Amino acid sequence: MEASVVGLISCTGYGKIPPMNTYRDTRGGTTTPLTFTETIIAGIAPSGGLYVPEEVPHVPLEWFEEFAKLPYAERAACVYQLFGTDVPDRDIAVLMERAYAGFAHED
Repeated sequence: MEASVVGLISCTGYGKIPPMNTYRDTRGGTTTPLTFTETIIAGIAPSGGLYVPEEVPHVPLEWFEEFAKLPYAERAACVYQLFGTDVPDRDIAVLMERAYAGFAHED
C-alpha cells in the first residue's frame, strides 16, 4: 500500500469508497440527508435519533489483514476515508494524528 499523504494510507482498492456519503436520522426526523460535517455540527438529530451513513463500505477480508499492521491513527484515518466524508484526506490524517498522539499503548 502506498501512502496518499504522510500519515494516511490510501484505502483505494480495499473497499468501495463513495465520493461523499450522506447521513440520515435513525428516527426519520429529517427529510434531507446531511454531509458528515453537518452531522458533526448538529450532534444528536432533532428527533433524538442518531445520524447514520446511508452507505456502509464493503471491505474484503484481505483488507483487514493489512489494516491490522497500521498504527492506530492511520487505521482511524482510513476508516474515515472509507466512509466518503466531505473532509479532505490530508485534514483527516492530521486530525487523527493529533487525536491519538497522547495515547501510548504497547500492542
